[in-house]
Amino acid sequence: MRGGNADASRKRAQRRALLEAAEIDLTMLTNIDLVDAALCALAAYRAATGGACVSFGEPGTGLIIVPARQNQ
Repeated sequence: MRGGNADASRKRAQRRALLEAAEIDLTMLTNIDLVDAALCALAAYRAATGGACVSFGEPGTGLIIVPARQNQ
């Protein structure tokens, strides 16, 4: 969701910022695992509701579908 622009040393802040931008309440997201779970749910929701997505890989050997960057 950051368009490949992520920094592992800032993952907590960057991931929480993505959720905040989606207007998701962060109150109950008290650790990185809960933040990651919320991001997975957001990604699945966007894909399931027809949001713009990008795919990587090959359907026969492994494919991942992720939401496109919001400003694309």
